[in-house]
Amino acid sequence: MQYRVGEMGVGEVFDVSFNVFKDNYKPIATAAALTLLPYMLLVVVTTLGNFVPRIDQIPELHTPGTSTRVMIEAMAPTVLLSMVTAFLGYVNAVLMCGVLYIISASYYLDTPMRPLVAIRHTLSRWWPVLKTSLMVMLLMFGVMVLFGVAIFALNMLITRSVGNVLQAVIMAAVGVLFLVVMAFIYLRYLLGSNIVMLEGISGRKALSRSANLMRGVYWKGFVIVLILFIGGAVIGYGMSLIPYEPVALFVRLAVNINLYMFGAIVGTILYFSNRCKHENFDLVLLAEEAGE
Repeated sequence: MQYRVGEMGVGEVFDVSFNVFKDNYKPIATAAALTLLPYMLLVVVTTLGNFVPRIDQIPELHTPGTSTRVMIEAMAPTVLLSMVTAFLGYVNAVLMCGVLYIISASYYLDTPMRPLVAIRHTLSRWWPVLKTSLMVMLLMFGVMVLFGVAIFALNMLITRSVGNVLQAVIMAAVGVLFLVVMAFIYLRYLLGSNIVMLEGISGRKALSRSANLMRGVYWKGFVIVLILFIGGAVIGYGMSLIPYEPVALFVRLAVNINLYMFGAIVGTILYFSNRCKHENFDLVLLAEEAGE
């Protein structure tokens, strides 16, 4: 094997991920670009085509005395197009993740896959990977709604019975609990899409398997996600300092695609690291190589 296969620490995950990213940049970047291209063309066409006015171009919103009903009717086409574009962007992001998972895994395991083959494989599993991603998103949305209702009810209940300081402490504690629960759900199902693409199962089975593979390594997943987030934020701030907007737009797009690629590769390496921890996947590979 060209790359280390086994249970890895955080530093090793990033080191192996960077080597896979660097050594196989051309095919992985090609796969990402080809997957993103249809959505980018859609955005360009809808933007340049000016099929619906932008919010700031709707005259009804800037005319004094316009009724709420008229404003809503005037905004409807723009809002609808924005919602459709956002949803298609989400679908495209899920599919691009799937493509990156499968192609990075192929190079990591020394079984190279061409970009178009990776894209075709992902498209053949578009619904399983989208369904699994939507299940996690809907679960997190449901938790947000429940906490929102709980915070509203709790705020109404304690407003008149406790002091302002105690009220602030209670609400802060609920807020921290909310963040902990959301982080737990995210990390528990972090490998769901990897499993759909690499093992061929989806939905509850994929999420249950993700939960099993993440046992004992939540801290590792948290540190990895935190490092990726901080790194992305720092790079994003640096890009915001670029003065010329057309150049800045191009640079942001290129850098964000590369960050997305690297993040997907990190997720793939973490998946195999966890399999080695729980299932001795590295020993299985050695046995297969010895048998050959």
